[in-house]
Amino acid sequence: MIQLPRPWLLALLGMITCTPPEPVGQFGPYHRSNKYLRLGSGDSIPVYRVKLWQFADGSPPALQVEYECPALVADTEAVIRFARRVWPLFRPYVDSARVGEAILTATNLHRRGWVWFGTTAFESYGTVAARQADGLWYLKGHAEPLPEPDRSGTPKIFEPSGIALPFKTDYPIPR
Repeated sequence: MIQLPRPWLLALLGMITCTPPEPVGQFGPYHRSNKYLRLGSGDSIPVYRVKLWQFADGSPPALQVEYECPALVADTEAVIRFARRVWPLFRPYVDSARVGEAILTATNLHRRGWVWFGTTAFESYGTVAARQADGLWYLKGHAEPLPEPDRSGTPKIFEPSGIALPFKTDYPIPR
């Protein structure tokens, strides 16, 4: 005679083997495995997305990078300082996309709990970089030009597998 598992055991196995849905924010889903940006210091930070925005109002397109900021996004001065560190590494992607604006979105993603019994919260702070008439890039609302781009020709954003995200013109467009 074959004995079937108890219902509570099946339920427990189902909860352990199934993963909860990924949280979705205003810019899209937050995956468990993310791209990452390798900083000049050798440290890496998670990159949640690199995405080309086409605006319905006719504004010029912009390329966005959304990354995990080591500072709290409520500390806007720290976020701006960190955006200035990210910019030289992201700028080659912006140049390859041939856009005149870029969105640097610093996010703090907080996951709490265990598997299905958890919560996710996120706060973001975005800043826009734009090329000005003098040919230099500035964060909107700031008088100091952004640092020069990394000119190594080596991509600095990597897929979770370790493969470099190439410079390209066909970044995902949100729907």
